[in-house]
Amino acid sequence: MSTICPNCLRLVRSGAHYCGFCGTNLIPPSPADDAGVLAAELESAEKELADEAHAAAPAPRKNTLRRTILITIIILLCLVLVAAFAVHYWSVIGQYVVPLLDYLSQR
Repeated sequence: MSTICPNCLRLVRSGAHYCGFCGTNLIPPSPADDAGVLAAELESAEKELADEAHAAAPAPRKNTLRRTILITIIILLCLVLVAAFAVHYWSVIGQYVVPLLDYLSQR
């Protein structure tokens, strides 16, 4: 006589320990096994929570420091480029900037 798998609801040969389709254990656990299973599930749940807490932890300060240094270097390079541009084209820029500064200082 065949039995029915409680997981996939398919017919399984009688006396089988596991379902041939989904692999579900067909032998009901004894009460002593339940305590071990619950302890193992609790341990795995605690481990998952610890892993999630570790994953959600803020990034190490080392990465933040690297990012800050990189941004500072980029800003300094931009300032050097602006200064080089101003020095190179000062004769053209000076025609407009110097009168503007004189006008603003008179106000």
